Amino acid sequence: MRGSSFEWASAPQEPLLYSVLAEGFNRGYGLSLQADGSDHEVKLTTYKPDKDNIQITGTAVDADTGLPLDGFKVMVGELDPDWAYPLAFGTPGQDGKFTLSLAASSSHPDYELQVEKDGYLPAVSANLSRNGGSKTFDFKLQKGSGPAGVVVLPGGEPAANASVLLCTARGGVTIDGPAHVENGLNTTTYRTQTDATGRFALPAASAPQGVIVVHAQGYAEIALSDLSASGTVTLQPWGRVEGKLLLDARLAANERVVAGNQILRYDETGRQFNFVNFRLEAKTDSTGRFTFDKVPPGKCNVFQQERRGRSGFESHGTSVEVKAGTVTEVT
Repeated sequence: MRGSSFEWASAPQEPLLYSVLAEGFNRGYGLSLQADGSDHEVKLTTYKPDKDNIQITGTAVDADTGLPLDGFKVMVGELDPDWAYPLAFGTPGQDGKFTLSLAASSSHPDYELQVEKDGYLPAVSANLSRNGGSKTFDFKLQKGSGPAGVVVLPGGEPAANASVLLCTARGGVTIDGPAHVENGLNTTTYRTQTDATGRFALPAASAPQGVIVVHAQGYAEIALSDLSASGTVTLQPWGRVEGKLLLDARLAANERVVAGNQILRYDETGRQFNFVNFRLEAKTDSTGRFTFDKVPPGKCNVFQQERRGRSGFESHGTSVEVKAGTVTEVT
């Protein structure tokens, strides 16, 4: 980028959404631009702190004693009518008080605040609009803890070092490799590992939706009501998917094949969220065969994918039901 001009020489031809940021100006969000050979003009407004920010202040106390809390966190979650975005750290709180500054304009006009502290259940504000301006809040936190239990292998032995994740309406689980959980915005931050005896204790979260466990020897999804009743999560063995790829009636070697699925759910407000999503990639061998290990039991979509620059084009797709502990054949 030079001066007020910029160029992306290798941009794909299809329209994309861009965000533009320049010092001293408000960020431009969700700008649709297409690499069609023409120059595009992007207009940014001058940043004015007093006008462009809203101030959030508040208190956080123990709900039973009324005493101010120390060492708590204030999280900010942006909202769209159909989607709730992952919580982001806003500011620390001390002596029962906090102050937070937010941009008055955003591509996501609504937000909510969440106050978190170890040993307490989170306290959540109502849904708020940035158009409402500066606000003051008083949060009262109840003592409490998150889900806990024990994870066992398919044979009943304790499952040590399993990843245990608490899905919420703002974050589910993304598996991006065999028995590997992605770290990032697409995966819940409420997670822990089991100890040598398979036991775990998760942090408390607002609007919890279920628990997912990922281990080298198995996988599990469990509702909170079932976990509360039994206290035990039993892993299912991973499935395995094998097959061969034919293009134009010929076995295709060295081609990219993808296996994956996404489970979307709705929270109590009607907003959609990602509960679990997995994506595994493989290359066909010299005979056109491919193999996927450690596939979660359930629905699985398998397709060939051709990469062109930063984009992927899918074809020759099929859907199969993967059974725990068995091999599913795809052609």
